[in-house]
Amino acid sequence: MCSTTPPAQSATLTKEEDAEFWEWAYVEVLRHTGIRVEELVELTIGACASTNAPTVK
Repeated sequence: MCSTTPPAQSATLTKEEDAEFWEWAYVEVLRHTGIRVEELVELTIGACASTNAPTVK
């Protein structure tokens, strides 16, 4: 890849692109499913939270 942008600026653009993608994805999920924002938040929190099965002794 041939680029003239400095690495710091490139990293900033990548973060901006990442944020824009997820904003777009949220809007599309809301638009296509008809769920409420609160339900989308629950989905994203549930996906990020790790669950551990209780240990059996």
